[in-house]
Amino acid sequence: VVWRPLLLSLAAFHATLVQRGRFGTLGWTACYRFGDAELQTTADILGALIDKTPPAGLRALRYSVVQMVYGGRIAAPADRRTLLHAAELSFGDAGAAHRATSP
Repeated sequence: VVWRPLLLSLAAFHATLVQRGRFGTLGWTACYRFGDAELQTTADILGALIDKTPPAGLRALRYSVVQMVYGGRIAAPADRRTLLHAAELSFGDAGAAHRATSP
């Protein structure tokens, strides 16, 4: 099933950001607290976008999750770059798996 690697990647991305909160502002300019609501929202977005064409669906998923769900709290450009890097690490393999299993 195609959505499983993407859901796992979303969960890993969320867990990374939640665990980063344990270190306060180390690596960030402010302390961001993410909770279960963000994870549930990302799973809902995945469910809504999974039927889209693979490249457009993956781009829309990444934009929705990174820029709107998590990025909506982040104001500093340096923190936004950190968030984008974490997303690239988390979604890179899932994107390849999604492309490989798509018709």
